Amino acid sequence: MIGSSVVNFSFARREINQSMALAATTTVHIPSEPEPFVLQTALNDYHISYELTACVEDVNRYRETLSALLGSIEDAFARAKVEILSSMYNAVRDGNRSTVPSWS
Repeated sequence: MIGSSVVNFSFARREINQSMALAATTTVHIPSEPEPFVLQTALNDYHISYELTACVEDVNRYRETLSALLGSIEDAFARAKVEILSSMYNAVRDGNRSTVPSWS
């Protein structure tokens, strides 16, 4: 392994899981009990699929809560400097600027 890089994928998975769970716990109308959790559900050709499970306090506000949750996930990933990319996104990794928005 001398002279080669090592990528700790378990660390990246933990960071993604923690960021998603944290996003759920900080979203309005999602209770902390039962505790939200994340499952890795698939290793696809070009991406990994994750599933976040969390309860919603008021099912009549489901769409509002989902919208707030998605925003919280984006914010949590930006704070952790994790890029959210789709399989149709192309990025040249030769020192170009990251797509993660700066978080202040």
